[in-house]
Amino acid sequence: MPSMEWERFQDAHYRPHLVIANLEHGLAPVSGDLLQSLVATLGVSGNYAFRGDGDTLQAVFEIDKDAERFANTLSERASSRDLEWASKTVARIDRAAQKRIAATLRRKR
Repeated sequence: MPSMEWERFQDAHYRPHLVIANLEHGLAPVSGDLLQSLVATLGVSGNYAFRGDGDTLQAVFEIDKDAERFANTLSERASSRDLEWASKTVARIDRAAQKRIAATLRRKR
């Protein structure tokens, strides 16, 4: 489950699976270390990459099931397809999602 830089991932994978997570107003940004721990705990088997700008996190996955498992830890998901992505899921990171992420990480310890 190699983590890759965003641009390198995009060059290596045609039409990957995108998960966009919007951070609920007032919550602290999610750290890269937390996301790395989460994907390790979820058992992601393909390549993936993250990028964020504070309020929005974008995650791309080589394998659809990896993207689905990751998105399932978030809140209020809506999925679609388009020309650039094999699948595209828009979700939120709210307090409930933070609790699910924390519970997922605790289960694996």
